[in-house]
Amino acid sequence: MHTLLVIDDDPLWVANIRDKLEHQGFRIVHTTNPREGLELARANPPDIIILDLLFPHQPHQGEDILMELKHDPRTRNIPIVVYSIKGRDRATRELISRYSPAPIVLREQAQPGAIVIGNKWEMLELQNVVFNLVGESNQSRVIRVGECTLELGDGYRSVRVNGREIKLTRRDSELLAALDKHRGTPLNARALKKELSSDLASDDEPIREGIHAMRKKIEPDPNHPIFILTERNFGYLLTKGTSA
Repeated sequence: MHTLLVIDDDPLWVANIRDKLEHQGFRIVHTTNPREGLELARANPPDIIILDLLFPHQPHQGEDILMELKHDPRTRNIPIVVYSIKGRDRATRELISRYSPAPIVLREQAQPGAIVIGNKWEMLELQNVVFNLVGESNQSRVIRVGECTLELGDGYRSVRVNGREIKLTRRDSELLAALDKHRGTPLNARALKKELSSDLASDDEPIREGIHAMRKKIEPDPNHPIFILTERNFGYLLTKGTSA
């Protein structure tokens, strides 16, 4: 079991991390105190650290902890995911680049020991970064049905159908990610909504319309879908096909 140490004082963000990653086999250790987080990392090094840089009444605490983690032989090789508005600040990025022995990278292009800067609340992005860092992938990225292939792009932001790249909207991406997580198992509209980010889940657009719109983009024949199938009286599933 992989361990994620979350150093963040935002209870909703932490709850979202637990909800999305614990059931996928990750152990979540959490603290709202940056200094305690440093000691936890030193005592029992986790596989990944998720760190907020901005703490109330401690404007530089997150940056200080980040530097200490990357200069301590016990923790310097632990990849750190910085999910903070401050992480996008140019001065902060330059500070990290100057003192960190590991490179700064974005999104899924992460390497062991790296510092990854991401967008807070982009849960799908975080999941992809985490799986990339621990070297795991639950599914083949290519689904083959007969002569047709569907290749799932990084972060589900695009797909390739028979080699042709198709860009997806954020709603498409999250729906496809949810279907892929349960590949081969049908999900009803309520279950699919639970997998979406809160702003998309509250959208009035029915799941059925979202599936219909995505089929128009990725199915060779939207009237006879072969990738996203309908399970009568239940919901939708992403076919397992023949994984390549």
